[in-house]
Amino acid sequence: MSDFFRALSPAIQSFAGSSSATTASDKRLSGAFHLLASAANVNEVLATLPDTYRDVLTGPLQGVRATANRLCSARKSLASLEAHKASGTIPPSIPKTSLDLQLTAEFKTSADGLTVTKAVSDLSAEFRQNLFAQQILAKSTEIKVLESKVTPDKLLRELSPIITSNYASLKERMKRAVFEDVQISNDRGQPSGQTELRFVRWEESPELEPQYRDLLSNCVQYAFRIIQLVEAMFAKQEGKRKEKRELKAAADVEMADLTQPGPSLQSTIDKAVAAQVRAALKGKKRDSSSSSKKKTSGRPEKKSAAKSSAGVQVVQTPSGSLKALPAPRGKKYTKKATQGGKTVEKKPARTNKASSSNKGKGKKW
Repeated sequence: MSDFFRALSPAIQSFAGSSSATTASDKRLSGAFHLLASAANVNEVLATLPDTYRDVLTGPLQGVRATANRLCSARKSLASLEAHKASGTIPPSIPKTSLDLQLTAEFKTSADGLTVTKAVSDLSAEFRQNLFAQQILAKSTEIKVLESKVTPDKLLRELSPIITSNYASLKERMKRAVFEDVQISNDRGQPSGQTELRFVRWEESPELEPQYRDLLSNCVQYAFRIIQLVEAMFAKQEGKRKEKRELKAAADVEMADLTQPGPSLQSTIDKAVAAQVRAALKGKKRDSSSSSKKKTSGRPEKKSAAKSSAGVQVVQTPSGSLKALPAPRGKKYTKKATQGGKTVEKKPARTNKASSSNKGKGKKW
């Protein structure tokens, strides 16, 4: 496993051959590799760094992530430009309008005017094509420059000085006190035969150097893991966009099938609903007409009875009985009755036509 990490750079390989070829170092590198492989985001990658180096390496590794983001975005833009080139279209970033010449309408429609206008249009199209080619070239050059910043050698040259400088600082700040048994002298300056534990010197902590060498041989892998996570994120986003495009294309095909010549589904539904509405209205009209006939069937009898009663004259006979006689034509209905032994004709009271015509208005019965 350590051979894989050392193969990232010849400098690491030559440096690690002296002290990192031990079994303990291989186990530490293997454990670091598994921790990096299980990291799901950049913060988790930074959390796998040793505590004594995390603060100084967080900034440079965040810079690696920013470079990876720019690199992936540039690759995405180049892929879009290549797609436009393959389909023979111009990207929206390049204006498609040609130069508008200020010419008179008469000259513009003449043969000379059409020749000049066509020449300007051709030059504008050629200019757009050249600009498109330069745009592709510029984006390709940008990708090459960004890729050169994340090569193993470039990353090692950027990270190793930071690690080495921090290691030198740790050696000064994290020394271990060494105590030894020292012979005690008597008053005469001769050894008394007794020993005493005393401070002897400061020495470097034995854990610092192995940690430094392991991190130096593994620092590029931290950067590569961050780059892998960024690329995976862009690939996931591109996969989602591709699924949406495919779904849209499938929906467009289905809509095209539905809009083929012939009665559409919506028109069929509208016709069926209209037919049901017409049938319901006809049935309702038939029911209302039959009910109106039933209501008006008794009215002629009432009118005839009224007419018959209106054409009858009631007269009292000398014997005191009442007798109905047909009323003379042209005369209004009168009713004869006896009052005090005399026969009296009673005429109906006059009614006001205006009041009778307004009767019922303004009041609902």
